[in-house]
Amino acid sequence: MSSTDGPGHILENVKVWTHCRITKTWTSELSLIYRENTFFTHGGMRLAYRAWHVNSGDWAENPMVLKVEIENGGRTMENAQYDVLTQSKCINYAIKYNNNNAVPKQVTYVESQMVEFLYGDFEGQFGTLERFLEGNYFKHNNADPLRNGYAITPRNTPQAFTHFTFEDSGRREMVVDIQGVGDVYTDPQIFTMHGEGDGRADWGPVGIAGFFLNHKCNAICRALKLAPINPTDYDIGTQPVNVRTQPLQQYGY
Repeated sequence: MSSTDGPGHILENVKVWTHCRITKTWTSELSLIYRENTFFTHGGMRLAYRAWHVNSGDWAENPMVLKVEIENGGRTMENAQYDVLTQSKCINYAIKYNNNNAVPKQVTYVESQMVEFLYGDFEGQFGTLERFLEGNYFKHNNADPLRNGYAITPRNTPQAFTHFTFEDSGRREMVVDIQGVGDVYTDPQIFTMHGEGDGRADWGPVGIAGFFLNHKCNAICRALKLAPINPTDYDIGTQPVNVRTQPLQQYGY
């Protein structure tokens, strides 16, 4: 059951669900999560607690983040699964982005797991669990197209990555709300052309248009041969790798 261990921590009895990106299947295990009693940050829909997955090796040295819903009686299994699958999809986009020789900085997303609370204050609810990102945390672009100024930081890599996902998906969707430590990201949102990805935050075509109204293609966008949108001074910010300076692979000539 859920129990308090000391004034600032709670031990949660849970079932942790892991999704395999290769087989597209879910597996689960009974587990214990040791979390702080007070959340350390929150977004528009979730509270985030520093936590430790007791079942993992060296768990005390590997802090995690446990995320639970703020309103509506907590996250349902469907909501939590969507969040995990969205993060998994973004990992695939990151792999494809990184496979471009011109990309100067590799990006990635942390793996996320679904948590089913068996007892305690969150009994019957679902959350997510992922690695805690140490360092300075920044949000680079926004998931709300109605806010003034879509790009929050001027960095080239996050904005180029969002643009890349739109083109790579066949212009069907894009990854936004780019945030994290360095270029290790978390908490993505996906805008879809049909606007039915997630009724809570998928702004659909309005969101996609909102990004491009504020986006200025940078040197990385150009190097990736993305459709030019409001091109900026290509000499500003991180520059792509000059593929011509890379040593040729040896094929006998």
